[in-house]
Amino acid sequence: MHRVERVGALRTGDRDAPDGRWRDAREHFRDALAVHKKSGDDETYGLANLLDNDGVAALRLGDPSAALERLSRALTIYARDHADTHPDVTRVRAHLAEAELAAGRVESAARLAQQQLDALAAAGLDAPELPSLRLTLAAALVRGESPVSKDRSDRARALAEAALATLRTDPGRADEAAAAAALLAALP
Repeated sequence: MHRVERVGALRTGDRDAPDGRWRDAREHFRDALAVHKKSGDDETYGLANLLDNDGVAALRLGDPSAALERLSRALTIYARDHADTHPDVTRVRAHLAEAELAAGRVESAARLAQQQLDALAAAGLDAPELPSLRLTLAAALVRGESPVSKDRSDRARALAEAALATLRTDPGRADEAAAAAALLAALP
């Protein structure tokens, strides 16, 4: 079980580049959020975008509780006016599922990822977040049970293989591809 738990850490920890880009980004997002608050513009899509970006930066820096707070608020703003399949809702829900997993909320992560995958499948849509959603759900499936049942292991394998097939084609997503490969290697 320890090997599978480490896979989740691969996606959220140790991603701070030597140049400190995630720390710098968080500082900029916090400054922008403070300006946004002073302007009195509350609950706008601009605010939701800032919250999403700051939530992702917090997640990459290993602060899932800050990420959960920011991402939950961003999702509330976007979901108010958009369908589940809207690109902004899809992106934020994928980030939120990853943050839930990083926070150890395995069932919530699985539920969010599955909900978004179902919405996209029902609409017949492809989205850039599909591999991330599949990988998060796969990791949640194997972290949510010990020992992992064959059914859950098989489903996690299929999800991780589908994610990896797409991620391998995008050099900008090498970290996610490595996490998918590590998850597959850790499966029984």
